[in-house]
Amino acid sequence: MSNVTENDLKQIITAYHYWKTLNEKLKIFASRTVNFPEAISEALVCYQLGYHWHNKANTKAVGDATFNGKLVEIKATSNFNSDLTSFSPDTKFDILIFARLNLQDDKLYIYDLNLNYSQFQQLKVNKTQTILDQQNNKRRPRLRIIESIITPNNLQPVAIMDLKALASQLGV
Repeated sequence: MSNVTENDLKQIITAYHYWKTLNEKLKIFASRTVNFPEAISEALVCYQLGYHWHNKANTKAVGDATFNGKLVEIKATSNFNSDLTSFSPDTKFDILIFARLNLQDDKLYIYDLNLNYSQFQQLKVNKTQTILDQQNNKRRPRLRIIESIITPNNLQPVAIMDLKALASQLGV
């Protein structure tokens, strides 16, 4: 069971709406917007999948979450059709989760990428290097998860969160 409380969820949904409004305002002046905040994406994924969220404000635990004693890494994008996801040179995990936000309909599509850390390290980030190669050079590997993992493996979401319905249900 997730440790994300209903009160946490109300605050997170409120923060999501503020973030979305901020990005709409920024588009008037600039082409770039603020990335999808991890405090929002990680909490939503943990709530939906029943993971124990490592809320950075309240813990110094390693990783984004845990589930049945396994370390979970959560990555997310607010660009539904493409991503360029970066990883720390010293990242470690047992479960890799990816969330794609469809801003048009406020739905979060959550994927279990079915990769542990050993499998993940072998992925190519360019023609000559793997993730492990870049990590060994203390670089932040960058990878297009949608293009290199989800689409070629025809992965389907393990969950879809309707954020409008959730907000309505919570009264926010």
